[in-house]
Amino acid sequence: MPKKKAKTSPEDISPEPQESQPPLLRASRLIALAAIRDIRLKEISAKFDNELLGDGEPMQVEVVHRGTGQKTSDELDVQIAFTLKAIPASKKPALVIKAVFNLRYSLPDEVEIDQDEIDAFASTNSMLNSWPYWREIVQNTVARMGLPPLVLPLYRINQMPAREEGRQPTESGQGGVSRA
Repeated sequence: MPKKKAKTSPEDISPEPQESQPPLLRASRLIALAAIRDIRLKEISAKFDNELLGDGEPMQVEVVHRGTGQKTSDELDVQIAFTLKAIPASKKPALVIKAVFNLRYSLPDEVEIDQDEIDAFASTNSMLNSWPYWREIVQNTVARMGLPPLVLPLYRINQMPAREEGRQPTESGQGGVSRA
């Protein structure tokens, strides 16, 4: 005699833990609620070693970024830090550009959000909001240093679960973009 299958109610199914969900999914509620108010450049630095920049020598270009945030009464303050390194075959960075942006978002009164949502929002939405400013800083800084143009790729939010370090290739196929 065949066994009857037990009926499953929604209460019986435990949701997937938030940590295992992709950051964009974890941030989706906050993305819908937040409105950007301000983006400010907080810090910037750039240096290059002319002796390490060989003529036409291929370089590995890496961009590392990380975001952190905290909620105040009706605002969300996010800080995004970027570092670009151009590394020739000598393995010592010939070019380093760093910038930190502060982003401020307004939130509806008394909205409850947890740190996991804030971290996911910082690594997705805030990164997407600040990336064009970062690209502009890199392009202008490299030009002012008299170096060949360097165009960073568009920022794409990864739908896959976050890893410790991920890379996106640059348009030239050299180097990559990674998350810290």
